[in-house]
Parts: sequence; C-alpha cells; structure tokens
Amino acid sequence: MANIKRSYVRSLGKSTDDVTGSCFELVTTSGDRVLIDCGMKQSSDDLKDYRDNIEIIKNLKIKRLDAIVLSHSHIDHSGNIPAAFANGFTGVVYMPKNSKDIVKLLWLDSAKIMQQNQQLLKKKGNVSGKPTYTAEDVEVAYNHIVECEFNQVIEISENLSFQYIHSNHIISSSQIIFYVKDNGVMKTVGYCCDLGSPNIQGTYLDPFEPINRVNLLIGECTYGMQLKTNNKKNRNKDKEKIKTLIEQVNETGGRLIIPAFSLNRSQDILTVLYELFHDDEEFKMPIVFDGILSVEISKRFEDCINYNKELWNKVFSWGAVVKVSDWTDSLAYQNYTSPQIIVASGGMLKGRSTAYVKKWLSDPKTTICLVGYAGGEGSVGYMIQREKEFPVINIDGFKIQNKAHVVSLNSFSSHASHAELLEYYSSIECEKIYLVHSQEDRKKEFKPLLEEEISKKNHTTKVVLPDSKTKMYL
Repeated sequence: MANIKRSYVRSLGKSTDDVTGSCFELVTTSGDRVLIDCGMKQSSDDLKDYRDNIEIIKNLKIKRLDAIVLSHSHIDHSGNIPAAFANGFTGVVYMPKNSKDIVKLLWLDSAKIMQQNQQLLKKKGNVSGKPTYTAEDVEVAYNHIVECEFNQVIEISENLSFQYIHSNHIISSSQIIFYVKDNGVMKTVGYCCDLGSPNIQGTYLDPFEPINRVNLLIGECTYGMQLKTNNKKNRNKDKEKIKTLIEQVNETGGRLIIPAFSLNRSQDILTVLYELFHDDEEFKMPIVFDGILSVEISKRFEDCINYNKELWNKVFSWGAVVKVSDWTDSLAYQNYTSPQIIVASGGMLKGRSTAYVKKWLSDPKTTICLVGYAGGEGSVGYMIQREKEFPVINIDGFKIQNKAHVVSLNSFSSHASHAELLEYYSSIECEKIYLVHSQEDRKKEFKPLLEEEISKKNHTTKVVLPDSKTKMYL
C-alpha cells in the first residue's frame, strides 16, 4: 500500500449526490482500510442501478480491504456486502447487535430479485444482467458477520477502533464513531447515515443517542429541505386520517392499499391499525399483510427489539391480520372485491404492492395511502400522485387508468426532519461536516441554512459538500 500521509474518508458509492448507495472507504496512515457501509444504489431505473452497482463493486479494491463496518441493515447500506465476498473478500463484517438474521433475509430477497430481473436487464440495456451475488454468496457473507454491542468500543487494529450508538432509524440502526490514530495523534470520525428523529422515539426502537464531539462528521441530509415536522401531534393526526380512510373505504365498498417497506414500516403500520381497531367489536374488515419478506421479518421482529415486545406480540397475533406469503393466496386477495385493508411489501411500489395497485388503480373506490418515500421521477409512486399529469400509467406493460384516491402521510418517515438536522448538526462540536445522502441541489440549499445555525451557536464548523472524488481528511 502506498504511503498515506493523512488519514481520510472517501465515497466509493453514490450517496455523495443521491439518497442511496452508501459506501465509504476509511484509509488510515497506519495502513488500515475499511468500508463504512457497502450499499446498493436503488431507484426506479433498474438498468442504471445495475450499472451503478457494478461500478461500486469495481471500486472496492477487495484485496486491500481489512473489514466492513455496517451502520444498519437497509439494502442501500448493506446490499453489496455479499458481492464483496463473491469477488474475493474474506474478512470480518461488523454490524450492530440483532442485525445479522434480518440482513440475511434482505440479502436473500435481493439475490432473488436480481435473478428474476436478469433477462429483462439483458433486453433493456445490452448488458449481461448477471446477478452480482447469489444465495450461496449470502451464506458466505453471513458466516463472516460479527455482531457488536452498542456503546462498546470494538478494536479493528491497534490504530483503529469504533463504537455503535443508537440512531432511532430502524431496529438495530446506528451512528458510528471511529477512533483513528492519524500519524500517532488520536482523531475521531462521526458517521450519521441514516438518522431517525432525535426527539420522537420509534415504537420499537432504542432512544436516539447524540454525538457530542468529533473531528470530522459525515452526515445525511435526506430530508434536509423537506420542511416536515416530526412530532407526536402530527403522528396522531395521521393516525386519525388512516382511521377516516378506512371508514370511507368500508362505506364505499372499496379497499385501502398501504405500500410499506418490509422492515420497520410494515410493523409500524400494523401497530397503528391495532391501536385504532383491536377493541372495536364492529371492525370486521380483513387486514391483508402481504409479502414474503414482510412476514418473515415480522416473525423475527420480537427477537430484535428491546422495547414493547408485549405490544408487538399482540399486534402480530391479532386475528384481523391475515398473513400472506404464498403467491396463490396473494392472487386471491388481489381479486377480493369486498372492503379490505392491504399492507403490502414494496414501499416504493415494487413487490406485492405493485400487483394490488395494477389491479385496482383504475377503480375510483380504491384509496392508496403512501406512508413514506414512494419513488422518484418516473416511478409508479411518483405518477399515481399526479393524476392530472399522468391520467394513464404503464405498469409492467399494462396501460392503466389512474383513478384511485391517493393520500400521502409524512409523519411515518424514519429520517430526521429539516429542523431536527439543523438542530443536531449545529450542536456537534467538530471541525468539518460533510453532507451526503441527498441530491446535489438540496445539499446546496441546506448548506447555508446549516451554516447560519452553526454561527448562532458560535461554533466554527465548516460545512462541505463532497463529491465522489473528495478525500475527507481527518
């Protein structure tokens, strides 16, 4: 390895100019080289994502890699780890306690999707379409996982260690503090991708723990310019909106479709429905909980949480919830004409939720409730929210009238809000904050607002917008 004069972090992924594909390389003067996350690029463009992920994997330089340190299970942070093993990596993958069984499910699901998409990618882009890893690679990666307790300092080498602290994003999600001997001087790096609300604890999540002081901070700003507010008042308002929507669906004889991410969001939505209706004797509507991954994660959810285990047991055993994994059963409910509530996998309207939307989008009695990010421009989620602009939508080659009632609720986001990011980042004592995990234009808008907030607290922190070529020196 070339002589390194100063320790640095740089992006090998796509999250310096986008919200997915987090993968950073930490290189120290003592010769340590680790990855901080190793995530997949995810968007509505499968072909571009495939090419981007091939590029990420090529950038990894496997032979010189000592370890991978994972912040949390989401595929845009973990999804390329099995590909590292498929390309010769043999080292340790560190991740927070109670992560490995969940991340294995996500990896296997990803491998299956890649296999299914192989022929389509070949046709679309004149590429091989070959999956970047298989189920066998997942097993290899799984056997190299070391789970770590939160707040425990883990030594990678005598010159590099780290610790996990809670981020309140999803179960077992973390911020990471790295301790680096840079030319013999101890330096610290804070890694905050992704952040949940510092103020509102998730139903099943450990409380947020703040970073107080580091030399260098790498921080997400996914919703840096979305002026939403995370608070209990807004969450309660959204719960009441869901209740009203269900009452309307029951009256009209339609259905409520709630696309939801398989990890955490699906469980949160089921919990909301339980809180609203479990003691209502007149509530007879089936809640169709549809998706192999959603059901499998939910079976393991109790073992991964520290809070409200009893509540989750009540929710998941509630008689109103119909758990659907088999595709034949799913087809039956897709054709079900009586009022029903569908909580289907695929928060960005991929997976089982797509099948329900394709079937019922043209029915004005259908309500689609979006409880998180539903995809960028060109995606099904983007278009169904814009009926006037897209009166007809192409889904899987079928032209479908866009007539459903669409409602978007913002309080279920697992990311910190605009105001929370400003407050949190400006309170951390550090030399530099590098903003990542956002589109370039939004980072540019957020930067002066953060600088203003920092100045109010008489801090001297410099705010930097890195790109893929930026070396973030300690």
